[in-house]
Amino acid sequence: VKILQDEFNSFRNNSEPYPMSYEERKNQTVFCEFANELITSVITSTTADRDDFASLFQITLPNANKDTSVTNIQKLKISQLKKEALESKFISLFDRGIKGYTDYRLGGLSFQRWFDEKNVEILKSFLREISVTNEEDKLMRNLLDFISENIKGISINFLSVWLHYLKPQFFPILNKQ
Repeated sequence: VKILQDEFNSFRNNSEPYPMSYEERKNQTVFCEFANELITSVITSTTADRDDFASLFQITLPNANKDTSVTNIQKLKISQLKKEALESKFISLFDRGIKGYTDYRLGGLSFQRWFDEKNVEILKSFLREISVTNEEDKLMRNLLDFISENIKGISINFLSVWLHYLKPQFFPILNKQ
Protein backbone atom coordinates (compact mmCIF):
# COMPACT_ATOMS: atom_id res chain seq x y z
CA VAL A 1 0.00 0.00 0.00
CA LYS A 2 2.86 2.36 0.83
CA ILE A 3 4.38 1.82 -2.63
CA LEU A 4 1.02 2.56 -4.24
CA GLN A 5 0.60 5.72 -2.14
CA ASP A 6 4.10 6.90 -3.03
CA GLU A 7 3.52 6.21 -6.71
CA PHE A 8 0.21 8.08 -6.66
CA ASN A 9 1.77 11.06 -4.88
CA SER A 10 4.58 11.08 -7.41
CA PHE A 11 2.02 11.09 -10.21
CA ARG A 12 -0.06 13.82 -8.57
CA ASN A 13 2.91 16.08 -7.83
CA ASN A 14 5.14 15.41 -10.81
CA SER A 15 4.08 13.98 -14.15
CA GLU A 16 7.42 12.28 -14.77
CA PRO A 17 7.51 9.55 -16.09
CA TYR A 18 3.78 9.75 -16.86
CA PRO A 19 2.67 11.00 -20.30
CA MET A 20 -0.23 12.98 -18.82
CA SER A 21 -0.27 15.05 -15.67
CA TYR A 22 -2.58 14.36 -12.76
CA GLU A 23 -4.62 17.49 -13.55
CA GLU A 24 -5.01 16.45 -17.21
CA ARG A 25 -6.25 13.01 -16.16
CA LYS A 26 -8.54 14.49 -13.53
CA ASN A 27 -10.06 16.89 -16.07
CA GLN A 28 -10.38 14.07 -18.56
CA THR A 29 -12.77 12.19 -16.27
CA VAL A 30 -15.40 14.74 -17.32
CA PHE A 31 -15.37 12.97 -20.69
CA CYS A 32 -16.83 9.89 -18.96
CA GLU A 33 -20.13 11.69 -18.40
CA PHE A 34 -20.36 12.67 -22.06
CA ALA A 35 -19.29 9.22 -23.29
CA ASN A 36 -21.82 7.56 -20.99
CA GLU A 37 -24.61 9.69 -22.42
CA LEU A 38 -23.38 9.11 -25.98
CA ILE A 39 -23.12 5.33 -25.64
CA THR A 40 -26.42 5.11 -23.77
CA SER A 41 -28.15 7.06 -26.54
CA VAL A 42 -26.96 4.54 -29.10
CA ILE A 43 -27.57 1.35 -27.13
CA THR A 44 -31.12 2.39 -26.30
CA SER A 45 -31.94 3.28 -29.90
CA THR A 46 -33.99 0.60 -31.62
CA THR A 47 -32.53 1.59 -35.00
CA ALA A 48 -28.84 1.79 -34.06
CA ASP A 49 -26.62 -0.34 -36.29
CA ARG A 50 -22.96 -1.03 -36.94
CA ASP A 51 -22.49 2.41 -38.50
CA ASP A 52 -23.53 3.95 -35.20
CA PHE A 53 -20.93 1.87 -33.37
CA ALA A 54 -18.29 2.88 -35.92
CA SER A 55 -19.20 6.51 -35.20
CA LEU A 56 -18.91 5.90 -31.45
CA PHE A 57 -15.40 4.51 -31.94
CA GLN A 58 -14.34 7.64 -33.80
CA ILE A 59 -15.97 10.15 -31.44
CA THR A 60 -14.39 8.65 -28.31
CA LEU A 61 -10.80 8.51 -29.56
CA PRO A 62 -8.30 10.76 -27.77
CA ASN A 63 -7.19 12.18 -31.12
CA ALA A 64 -10.73 12.67 -32.41
CA ASN A 65 -11.17 15.41 -34.99
CA LYS A 66 -13.76 18.02 -34.03
CA ASP A 67 -15.48 18.31 -37.42
CA THR A 68 -15.46 14.56 -38.05
CA SER A 69 -16.87 13.90 -34.59
CA VAL A 70 -19.66 16.44 -35.08
CA THR A 71 -20.47 14.78 -38.42
CA ASN A 72 -20.46 11.37 -36.71
CA ILE A 73 -22.80 12.63 -33.99
CA GLN A 74 -25.19 13.88 -36.67
CA LYS A 75 -25.09 10.45 -38.38
CA LEU A 76 -26.30 8.64 -35.25
CA LYS A 77 -29.77 7.12 -35.45
CA ILE A 78 -31.09 8.97 -32.41
CA SER A 79 -33.41 11.95 -32.03
CA GLN A 80 -32.32 15.28 -33.48
CA LEU A 81 -32.75 16.90 -30.08
CA LYS A 82 -30.36 14.35 -28.52
CA LYS A 83 -27.87 14.86 -31.39
CA GLU A 84 -27.88 18.60 -30.78
CA ALA A 85 -27.34 18.17 -27.04
CA LEU A 86 -24.49 15.70 -27.58
CA GLU A 87 -22.90 17.90 -30.24
CA SER A 88 -22.97 20.90 -27.91
CA LYS A 89 -21.41 18.88 -25.07
CA PHE A 90 -18.76 17.41 -27.35
CA ILE A 91 -17.76 20.84 -28.72
CA SER A 92 -17.58 22.29 -25.19
CA LEU A 93 -15.32 19.43 -24.06
CA PHE A 94 -13.22 19.51 -27.22
CA ASP A 95 -12.66 23.25 -26.96
CA ARG A 96 -11.34 22.73 -23.41
CA GLY A 97 -8.97 20.01 -24.67
CA ILE A 98 -10.97 17.18 -23.12
CA LYS A 99 -11.18 14.06 -25.29
CA GLY A 100 -11.48 10.29 -25.00
CA TYR A 101 -9.11 8.30 -22.82
CA THR A 102 -7.45 5.58 -24.74
CA ASP A 103 -6.56 4.92 -28.34
CA TYR A 104 -8.28 1.60 -29.01
CA ARG A 105 -8.87 2.10 -32.71
CA LEU A 106 -10.17 -0.61 -34.93
CA GLY A 107 -9.81 -0.35 -38.67
CA GLY A 108 -13.06 0.85 -40.26
CA LEU A 109 -13.01 -1.77 -43.02
CA SER A 110 -12.39 -4.74 -40.75
CA PHE A 111 -15.00 -3.36 -38.38
CA GLN A 112 -17.54 -3.37 -41.21
CA ARG A 113 -16.63 -6.92 -42.26
CA TRP A 114 -16.92 -8.72 -38.94
CA PHE A 115 -19.49 -6.65 -37.08
CA ASP A 116 -22.77 -7.97 -38.47
CA GLU A 117 -26.26 -7.17 -37.19
CA LYS A 118 -26.25 -10.19 -34.87
CA ASN A 119 -23.08 -8.93 -33.19
CA VAL A 120 -24.53 -5.40 -33.01
CA GLU A 121 -27.55 -6.75 -31.12
CA ILE A 122 -25.37 -8.82 -28.77
CA LEU A 123 -23.17 -5.81 -27.99
CA LYS A 124 -26.16 -3.45 -27.60
CA SER A 125 -27.93 -5.86 -25.27
CA PHE A 126 -24.81 -6.39 -23.18
CA LEU A 127 -24.04 -2.68 -22.87
CA ARG A 128 -27.69 -1.90 -22.04
CA GLU A 129 -27.58 -4.46 -19.24
CA ILE A 130 -24.31 -3.03 -17.92
CA SER A 131 -25.69 0.51 -18.03
CA VAL A 132 -28.64 -0.33 -15.75
CA THR A 133 -26.91 -2.73 -13.35
CA ASN A 134 -25.24 -1.62 -10.13
CA GLU A 135 -24.57 -4.97 -8.51
CA GLU A 136 -20.96 -6.06 -8.86
CA ASP A 137 -21.78 -9.79 -9.04
CA LYS A 138 -24.34 -9.24 -11.79
CA LEU A 139 -21.96 -6.98 -13.71
CA MET A 140 -19.29 -9.67 -13.61
CA ARG A 141 -21.74 -12.41 -14.70
CA ASN A 142 -22.86 -10.22 -17.60
CA LEU A 143 -19.26 -9.58 -18.59
CA LEU A 144 -18.35 -13.27 -18.48
CA ASP A 145 -21.45 -14.16 -20.50
CA PHE A 146 -20.55 -11.54 -23.10
CA ILE A 147 -16.93 -12.67 -23.32
CA SER A 148 -18.15 -16.23 -23.90
CA GLU A 149 -19.89 -14.98 -27.06
CA ASN A 150 -16.34 -14.54 -28.45
CA ILE A 151 -17.24 -11.77 -30.90
CA LYS A 152 -14.37 -11.36 -33.33
CA GLY A 153 -12.54 -8.05 -33.02
CA ILE A 154 -13.77 -7.03 -29.58
CA SER A 155 -10.74 -7.14 -27.33
CA ILE A 156 -10.80 -6.67 -23.58
CA ASN A 157 -8.72 -3.51 -24.12
CA PHE A 158 -11.43 -2.00 -26.32
CA LEU A 159 -14.27 -3.25 -24.17
CA SER A 160 -12.73 -1.97 -20.93
CA VAL A 161 -12.86 1.62 -22.21
CA TRP A 162 -16.60 1.55 -22.92
CA LEU A 163 -17.30 -0.35 -19.70
CA HIS A 164 -15.35 2.35 -17.87
CA TYR A 165 -17.38 5.07 -19.59
CA LEU A 166 -20.59 3.35 -18.49
CA LYS A 167 -19.51 2.29 -15.00
CA PRO A 168 -16.21 3.92 -13.98
CA GLN A 169 -16.74 2.89 -10.37
CA PHE A 170 -16.64 -0.80 -11.37
CA PHE A 171 -14.48 -1.10 -14.49
CA PRO A 172 -10.91 0.15 -14.88
CA ILE A 173 -9.39 0.76 -18.28
CA LEU A 174 -7.13 -2.11 -19.31
CA ASN A 175 -4.42 -1.57 -21.87
CA LYS A 176 -0.81 -2.39 -22.57
CA GLN A 177 0.49 0.58 -20.59
